[in-house]
Amino acid sequence: MIQRKRVEYTMRVIGTAGHVDHGKSTLVRALTGIDPDRLIEEKRREMTIDLGFAWFSAPSGEMVGLVDVPGHRDFIENMLAGIGGIDAVLFVIAADEGIMPQTREHLAIVDLLHIPSGIIVMTKCDMVDDPDWLDLVETEIGEAMQNTVLAHAPIIRVSAHTGMGMDRLKSAIIDLLTSLPPRPEDKFPRLPIDRVFTLSGFGTVVTGTLSGAPLKLGDEIELQPSGLRGKIRGLHSYNQAVDVAHVGSRTAVNISGIEKNAIRRGETLTIPNRLSPTQRIDAHFRYLLDIERPLKHNAQIKFFCGTDEALGIVRLLNDEQLNSGAEGWIQIEFQTLIAVTQGDRFILRYPSPPQTIGGGVIINPHPVRRWKRFQPAIIQQLEAQMRGTPQERLAQFAEKPDPIKKSALYHASGLNPVDFEMILQQAIDEHLIVQIAHDQFLSMKSINTLMNKMLSIIADFQQANPLRAGILREELRSRLGIKQPLFTYLLTQAPNIIVTDTIIHTNNHTITFTDAQEKLIQQLLRVMDENQFNPPTISEAIDMIGAPLVQALTDIGEIIAVNKDIIFTKNAFVALLDGALELIEKNGQVDVGMLREKFNTTRKYIIPFFEYTDTLGYTKRVGDVRVRGDNA
Repeated sequence: MIQRKRVEYTMRVIGTAGHVDHGKSTLVRALTGIDPDRLIEEKRREMTIDLGFAWFSAPSGEMVGLVDVPGHRDFIENMLAGIGGIDAVLFVIAADEGIMPQTREHLAIVDLLHIPSGIIVMTKCDMVDDPDWLDLVETEIGEAMQNTVLAHAPIIRVSAHTGMGMDRLKSAIIDLLTSLPPRPEDKFPRLPIDRVFTLSGFGTVVTGTLSGAPLKLGDEIELQPSGLRGKIRGLHSYNQAVDVAHVGSRTAVNISGIEKNAIRRGETLTIPNRLSPTQRIDAHFRYLLDIERPLKHNAQIKFFCGTDEALGIVRLLNDEQLNSGAEGWIQIEFQTLIAVTQGDRFILRYPSPPQTIGGGVIINPHPVRRWKRFQPAIIQQLEAQMRGTPQERLAQFAEKPDPIKKSALYHASGLNPVDFEMILQQAIDEHLIVQIAHDQFLSMKSINTLMNKMLSIIADFQQANPLRAGILREELRSRLGIKQPLFTYLLTQAPNIIVTDTIIHTNNHTITFTDAQEKLIQQLLRVMDENQFNPPTISEAIDMIGAPLVQALTDIGEIIAVNKDIIFTKNAFVALLDGALELIEKNGQVDVGMLREKFNTTRKYIIPFFEYTDTLGYTKRVGDVRVRGDNA
């Protein structure tokens, strides 16, 4: 029975980098006692061709994994598959040769990937007798490292052959790794696959450096971008069978349910429904300083991220071309699916002749479309996504003129389902996103923009129409160009406004008449009072005092328009309504003739009156008579 080790300590992985034949593999052997060159061809040629792996245990019990990468320019793409998931780099430079071409290319890659820390190791110091030469090489190294992530890295002179400086190097490695913060944990594991093989009696095995979250024995797993699913049959970490593989460890996963031939280096092992493949990304990119030809729009490139690689076309979103040393926004369209997340760092190379040209960070792994070039709004959105928190970045996708459905927001975000739900709730709690309805969301920025527009429309209407009590609700909604759920939300949240069934106005808005207008109003009201139940029509009232004053009297309730032509004073309307309800109370019903006779008026007035009170719910028509309505 296999005894599985319970691993409690921190896992760390460091990687080598440097020119071919500068002693990287020899250094790894001296540090760990393990030969990282596993291929027959590597041993025959005495040169690393593919990735090699080794490890040692620190005095604290911390396991330190080492990834040995090839230095020859022909195998730079194999180097890229191993360098991305490390905590620190051992940057190897041979004392007898100093800075060489692949030294500079490897340094550029380390810098572009923002490897957080490292140590510069001057190897083969036993092959140099002149101390002044060693000092000269060290000075040259210091100059080459300026303005890179290794600008402040210590330089340690060693000889793996004699053992000189090896104890100091190992101590420096332990001190460096101890000073690093813990690896950030995510909600799901990611294991970029760098090796695939089979073991007799076990079946398919994949290896990689684990990030994100632990893997557990028996977990259901999914490979992306292929989408194949299987189950973890066994886990190994540093040659020990374990129940749980921890973040930061070199991990071997024995998979059931997937054949070896179905898996390739570059796929990512994760758990189901957390990582979505894509064929297009938005990214921020830095073009290397020593590249002579400019990067042009629609150039063909080779993309490297984690252990994966893909051919694609790079689209320049805000530049005609990128010259050496420049930075810019790009969108890459791939020939095949890839599996990446926001914040992943990548390297770009020209495919032919092969050359590393730059790198950057993925800002949006799932753009909703192929962007038009030179669009300031798109660039602003990408810049905000690059700078903001996950909640702020999600809110960017909800910056719309209309609410966005939850499913559309999820697909635009590029997040896995669990993270999406968590970040969406956090964004709502932080008032960055507003839930308008069950399945409708909008950013608070969009809400504020609409709110300011609505308040401006109300204020402008009142200024242009001082004799109106306010703007009609439907007119306001129409001017805003929004649907009812969002309009209702704005009205409930708007400050300093009064909302009635039909009219909206600011709480400090009042209608004030001039002396001349007041005189005209009194003239009309006197005529209407003298003919309470046979008053002038609206058109006649307009002829007397003008349409604006008639509308103002209607808005403030001094006169009541029961249809487009018939008006009553407030007192006359109340008298008619009380009379109708009294007749209903006495007779159980009322008809047009009964009310006409009671108030000595005509059908011209009574029929529109009843139709209006029906709509208000004060009366209810049953055949040719009215009974008491629900609101009476």
